[in-house]
Amino acid sequence: MAIFSYSALTLNGERAQGTETADSVEHLREILAARDLILKSGRAQRSAASSRRPPFKHIANFNRELTVLLQAGLSIPESLALLAVRPGQPRLEKALRLVLSEVNRGGSLREGMSKAQGAFDADYIALVGTGEEAGALPNCLQRYQNYADLKMKMRAQVLKTMTYPAALLATLSAVLTFLFLEVIPNFIGMYRELGSELPAPTQILIAVERHFPAIAIGITAAVIGVWILDRIAVSTLKGGIMRDRLLLQIPLLGGFRRVSAAAATARMLSIMIASGATVTKALTLATKSVSDRYFAHFLDDAKRAVQEGVPLSKALASGGLFRPMSLKMIAAGEASGSLDSMLGAVAAQQEEELADSLARLTSLMEPAVLLIAGFLVGGVVVAMYLPIFTLTELIK
Repeated sequence: MAIFSYSALTLNGERAQGTETADSVEHLREILAARDLILKSGRAQRSAASSRRPPFKHIANFNRELTVLLQAGLSIPESLALLAVRPGQPRLEKALRLVLSEVNRGGSLREGMSKAQGAFDADYIALVGTGEEAGALPNCLQRYQNYADLKMKMRAQVLKTMTYPAALLATLSAVLTFLFLEVIPNFIGMYRELGSELPAPTQILIAVERHFPAIAIGITAAVIGVWILDRIAVSTLKGGIMRDRLLLQIPLLGGFRRVSAAAATARMLSIMIASGATVTKALTLATKSVSDRYFAHFLDDAKRAVQEGVPLSKALASGGLFRPMSLKMIAAGEASGSLDSMLGAVAAQQEEELADSLARLTSLMEPAVLLIAGFLVGGVVVAMYLPIFTLTELIK
């Protein structure tokens, strides 16, 4: 993705300028159209990866504080003036000062955020704009805060889930490296002096030790090669879709990614529709909230289907994102006029399933890593000491 400087026109013919993160000019045109802006020109500045966007946690904390101040009755300029000082958060502080400057000149909060050098996500800016247009900005921000809190909680759980296996694998690598470089060569020298045939496991261990540097280099090169291929794949839309579709076929991981995408989609749709956005506009932003490109592409197709008059529940029926029961709940929400609340119920259901998936993943990963570590280290130790058990025969 890249940061674009753009010039656009409002529906009233007024000029509007700012910056926005998008995949391409056409993507930029879609984002601006969701805000009722007509793109005149757009120019890429730099890649989003190199931008100095504040961490999501800082944005979530700012949103929480802004929500509280607005609910307390303070105006947007007053709230921004209080929140613009961010000790230890220079990137966010710089962005908020730009936003405050734009608001003090008479611009809206959405316009200020869009000119903050890519500091805020497009979906967050659009949510703010929707809240301003509906006159319900505090409520919109509160809904987003609930989503942000859950997102941070899930991130923390994923980090906690991966920390122990990663630390154990790092320790295992260090132990095996030490054994093959320092300990095993001493045993091999001793066994060679005996001059007798060694057990097969010990012979395999000696062969591995002899080629250990080449094996280590080969494994490292393979890991780096896979990482480079992955980066090349995700650098294109088609490659990213193929890569994410393959990941969905992996047991446990694929299910986790599907539930995660379904939860994010349903929650964002619920927030946007409850804030007064159309289903099409809500789908545009929901597409950006999903990191899986395969499902994001599917949601883009669903948006086009809705634009052609297809009900949301039917547009979401293909692609495997939502389960049949979730689709029935969405259809019931459309029929009863309570689509936002029904989508919220679907999101809560998916979020609960996501938490269960994380718990299952944790319960399976920890013993699996322990078994692998025990098998490798135990196998090496047994292979080292096996000739000692037959020392009498070797001496003969």
